[in-house]
Amino acid sequence: MANTANATATGRVTKILREKGFGFLREDGTGGEYFFHRSSADGFDALREGQPVNFTATTGPKGLRAEDVAPAQV
Repeated sequence: MANTANATATGRVTKILREKGFGFLREDGTGGEYFFHRSSADGFDALREGQPVNFTATTGPKGLRAEDVAPAQV
């Protein structure tokens, strides 16, 4: 069963695979690598590699997962 504990975090997009509908981001501070699906990213098509984002950190059956991914206000 997946861990449902959530924590708000910041990070940067490291890779976008638009044709597959998902991407990865690295959390600031810990360096954790998170998977995210297009359905959990606000404005997925506008995200770019290196862009700062805010997200909700979760752990699923396959590892770290980011939900509620949104561009960070800078």
